[in-house]
Amino acid sequence: MNVPRTLCRSATVFVLMLGIVLGSVVIPNSSGKADASGNWTTIPTSQDTRIVYVSSSQGSDSNNGLSASAPVQTLTKAASLMRDGYPDHMLLKRGDVWVDESLGRFKNGRNASEPMVISYYGSSGDRPLIKCDANFIDHNGQVRNYVWLIGLDIKGYKMDPNDPGYDSRVANGPVIRFVGGGSDILIEDCKLEFMELVVQSNPAGTNVYSNFKLRRSIVVNAYTQNSSTSDSNRPSGIFASGVDGLLIEDNVFDHNGWNEQVAGAGANEYNHNMYLQYDSVGSNTIVRGNIVTRGSSHGVQGRSGGLFEDNFFEENSLGLLLGGGGETLQYDATARNNVILRGKRMDTDGNWPRTLAVVGLDASSDVASGVTVTFDGNIVANRKDSGSNSGITNGSFITYVNGNIQYNWGGGIGDMGDPGWADPDRSAGSYNSEIRGGTGTLAAFIDDATSRGVHEWPTDLTAYALNDYVRDGFTVAGPQKYEAEDAQLTNIAVHTDHTGYTGTGFASFFPNTGVHAVFNVSAPSTGSYDVSMRYANRTGSTQTISIYVNGVKIKQTSLPDTGNWNTWGSKTETLSLNSGGNTISYKYDSGDTATFNMDYIIVSPH
Repeated sequence: MNVPRTLCRSATVFVLMLGIVLGSVVIPNSSGKADASGNWTTIPTSQDTRIVYVSSSQGSDSNNGLSASAPVQTLTKAASLMRDGYPDHMLLKRGDVWVDESLGRFKNGRNASEPMVISYYGSSGDRPLIKCDANFIDHNGQVRNYVWLIGLDIKGYKMDPNDPGYDSRVANGPVIRFVGGGSDILIEDCKLEFMELVVQSNPAGTNVYSNFKLRRSIVVNAYTQNSSTSDSNRPSGIFASGVDGLLIEDNVFDHNGWNEQVAGAGANEYNHNMYLQYDSVGSNTIVRGNIVTRGSSHGVQGRSGGLFEDNFFEENSLGLLLGGGGETLQYDATARNNVILRGKRMDTDGNWPRTLAVVGLDASSDVASGVTVTFDGNIVANRKDSGSNSGITNGSFITYVNGNIQYNWGGGIGDMGDPGWADPDRSAGSYNSEIRGGTGTLAAFIDDATSRGVHEWPTDLTAYALNDYVRDGFTVAGPQKYEAEDAQLTNIAVHTDHTGYTGTGFASFFPNTGVHAVFNVSAPSTGSYDVSMRYANRTGSTQTISIYVNGVKIKQTSLPDTGNWNTWGSKTETLSLNSGGNTISYKYDSGDTATFNMDYIIVSPH
């Protein structure tokens, strides 16, 4: 590994100790694998960066904290060594735990390209866990700029009914409270549990948060006591107000605003997974690629407008709202390529502070002149509970493009259906079972998605994978053709010396050990499929070859003589395929004759 010459000695140690991205170098994580999908934020280091190491298990506040071998112990001591206005880094040891410590208003980095960073060091272990009984960071009306939090687990432990420190007398969890102003704040790869993230420019019109980014983080279980009967506190996973430049990307938001384990902490209409207030700058707001599930009320209340794309929603009472809140929408709002499934009711009675709303995709008609609301290619399907049902809002003020689909929900633009759809009843649960081989429930999928390790990015636990899977279920299944010359061929040559073939050639089979052709095929749903092979056989006798599906031998198929090598026939077998990817193999086994030419196979629903 080449370390840039501009790094000071402590930064060089940082490169060796920190299992994340630094500069232009991708450092492997604890599994030894670099992030396959990239797209992590690189952490810059300057020549004068000071690295402060903190370990609750091995540190002492009498140490200088400037090496991993001499860490300080407390966050308070570490913060005292960080210099305001410098690109210093505070690194917490992976696997360590800090209890009842906080950082107050904290400090500033130097500029947008030289931030102050709080992150982790070590090659193994969980994210550093900070168990808070007070706000971890609280700007409290002040301005703080250029601060990044990366790879931390911050938890309001006294609100967790399963934590030994749970205290039922505590009404509200702590907050990461960015209330004031500041530029270029990043939270990435963090886990925020039983606490709310607040980003609120205050005083309004004086202090402004700009370029705030929340990426690839896990935000779960924020709630308040007595939410079943009171709206005096309204926690959401994130509350953002007055922000100019807001990116919420690739996160998991689950079960924010309520907690069934706690008596009286039920769902109500005021608490959400994301609450984006009307006074943020919608033209600079992007909410993309998030998994948003089991919110008290809204999955996303996008009052500010902006771009909301490629998000996956399941079991929210209201999936996605654009505009609203009694304020006129001032910025264009676009919902594009979102998947919204299985809307739930807040409760059984709908009495205040609950409603009976079961809504998929909604928008307010209170829109400023010249402002557009666009619904583009969204799927809203399979309402779980019945209440005041509306799948996709029907309004003349909305521009509908690229085939929005409403299915099995009711109200709104009206349900649609196509008997040719492959499998329109898909969900996160069926995805977890059919594609990932796990338990077929939303809860099981979310357990995995919220348990990923630091700097891990399993692509099968993303909104993009879920959305592709659900969308495939709304495609009309038809025949799929696979050319033999494109298969994985072993001991089989591709020839062109006969006529009538398609593609660029045909595969010539002979009865030799190891001869086989493997086709990678995709099925829209689990079930029976007709697989037709186009072949030629001029041997004068019926030829045989063994068929395998996903590595398991299914049967031997017979291929009658076709008269000459330029005459092609077809042989169809019905095979059982799984939803998603499968392999179909034609293999020479003992007892096969296997002398024929293969042109292609066609896979069709049975």
